[in-house]
Amino acid sequence: DSKLFVMKCLNASLAPKIPNGATVIVRKQSKVEDNEIAAVLADDEVKLKQIKQQNNQETHEYILGKVIHVSYDL
Repeated sequence: DSKLFVMKCLNASLAPKIPNGATVIVRKQSKVEDNEIAAVLADDEVKLKQIKQQNNQETHEYILGKVIHVSYDL
């Protein structure tokens, strides 16, 4: 059973792929593949980020899930 949650993108850091104001559906999972977009918890804030895997690099981010759908108005 997949658990999903919905987020509203409040910054344009992933524009044009995910523009400001877009709604995203995230599947809860703790790992994602390289270059996939994930919801991560960093500095007490949930953000969307394109994941870049790097060996032996310590990170202070916690992966909440993988973005599986993006919706926005043109």
